[in-house]
Amino acid sequence: MHTIKNIIFDYGNVIFEINFKRAQDALEQLGISDIEAFFAHKNHNTLFDDFETASISPIQFRDGIRTAANNNNLNDAEIDEAWNSLLIGVSANNHDVLTAVKNKYRTFLLSNNNEIHYNWIINYLKSTFNIENYDGFFEKAYFSHLMKLRKPNVNIFEQMMKENNLNPEETLFIDDSPQHIAGAKKAGLQTILMDVHPKDLINFLNKNGILQKFTSLKEFYPFYLSEHRNFTSRVLHFIGTGLVFLILIAAILFHDWRFFVAIPFIGYGFAWVGHFFFEKNKPATFQYPGYSLASDFILFFDLLTGKQSFKVK
Repeated sequence: MHTIKNIIFDYGNVIFEINFKRAQDALEQLGISDIEAFFAHKNHNTLFDDFETASISPIQFRDGIRTAANNNNLNDAEIDEAWNSLLIGVSANNHDVLTAVKNKYRTFLLSNNNEIHYNWIINYLKSTFNIENYDGFFEKAYFSHLMKLRKPNVNIFEQMMKENNLNPEETLFIDDSPQHIAGAKKAGLQTILMDVHPKDLINFLNKNGILQKFTSLKEFYPFYLSEHRNFTSRVLHFIGTGLVFLILIAAILFHDWRFFVAIPFIGYGFAWVGHFFFEKNKPATFQYPGYSLASDFILFFDLLTGKQSFKVK
């Protein structure tokens, strides 16, 4: 593989979790039969391709759903709710992960999308993360319904590369769909099939050498957060770090420096119980002691101020 300078990310089930089974169940509830032939990950009715390339409007798409369900009484809200049930949300700390990747590579987003889903996602980003769009995480974000092209067709990759002067041999495409990977390969891109849940994106990138060596705390912290997702583990880390602060205060108030002896036992004791018994992973302290210690304090204040939640979605 050539030296990678550019990375193109898919969206659904790479960054943002989607659930085909939930959408299938919702569409079946509308009255659509033979759902596997109508809508699935690898195969679906041409209605969806047409919607993703803006060949049909949302009105025509909804009419297509009514026809498939043999029910002209379905209202727009019912159809949109069923269709949007596919969408779950951004997993773990993937926005932080994207920022870390952007610091090392030119990054782009390429998503097969449609007007109804796109509007839902934009509202979700505003209400959940207080951001307007994905401009801050990528050099440019591409959506099929705005390009009027879709994956896995080669022309969508070729247009991206031409617009951004990308060398395909230096460009990596990450997607969870084998058919999209095949299309990217035809365009000459380097590819990796995403075969893990989106919440494990950072570990997937580390495993594939994309974010393997951290050169700053800013790069390291998203990885640290991905290793601290368990509720009990986060509570234990918070208690341990909080006790460290109390011990420091006690040492100063009582002028007794023997308190310092307890700090590593208290701080690491709570944290390592969280890792070994609840996270079931190896503490990052062993590989990145400085970054890990600093991140312990950052997480403590993030939890204290509500920037991070004890319960990760």
